[in-house]
Amino acid sequence: MRCFLIYDTLTNMASHSILVPALKTIISILDKENLYEKSVGEYKTNSDSVRYTLSLEETSFNQIPYEMHRNETIVQIILSGKELFSLTWREHTKGLPYDEQLDCMYLEGDPISVINASENHFILFFPGEPFRSSGAIESKALVRKAVFTIKD
Repeated sequence: MRCFLIYDTLTNMASHSILVPALKTIISILDKENLYEKSVGEYKTNSDSVRYTLSLEETSFNQIPYEMHRNETIVQIILSGKELFSLTWREHTKGLPYDEQLDCMYLEGDPISVINASENHFILFFPGEPFRSSGAIESKALVRKAVFTIKD
């Protein structure tokens, strides 16, 4: 199981396509579509393995559960705003219910690493990496982002 998140600028995304070839589909969408003005909602791509959601969310100081996917890689792109992400240990997932249809498991845990994500950056979570998003950094703020799901 691969487990090593990637946090980088959008301009460097192509350099990671050796590890994740589906990033080429995401790059194509970023080049051809204006995600900053597109309506919030769910979208399909020309690839059966890649879909995405555009959202506008308010960050919070309240801790939401961590989520983990077994069969999907998640790529979150911060289009505007700043957001705090955190990771926890995979060992916290043992014995917890897993929703096969959503490919998702929710869990509690203490953060072992945090990332202060900002505009024009992306963060990629491989299957098996429990992460939490939507954290406020200095104050609550609206964050517009694109969340791409890649079926592995």
